[in-house]
Amino acid sequence: MPASPCCPDGPKPVAPPEGYVASGREISVGDCTCYEVGQASGGPAVLLVSDVFGWHSGRTRQICDRVADAGFHVLLPNFFECDGWDHSKPLMGYATARWRTS
Repeated sequence: MPASPCCPDGPKPVAPPEGYVASGREISVGDCTCYEVGQASGGPAVLLVSDVFGWHSGRTRQICDRVADAGFHVLLPNFFECDGWDHSKPLMGYATARWRTS
């Protein structure tokens, strides 16, 4: 079964598609840095929360851009003040290892 257009085939979901350039910008909302895309015109808005791959992941920002293309103002907060999972390390065991050290 082929993957969804937003989901990659293979083991590297954090990599943005080749040639992808984010269309939003980083802003500050209080003490929180956010990725913002779409028109902030008082219309419909979406607060998107990142997964383990982090708020800086190309796939996460690509999803924000696609939602904005559908007419929404999108805000992606960096709640954890980091980029999520270290993309250079294997994902297997990441969640349990992190929970054990918390």
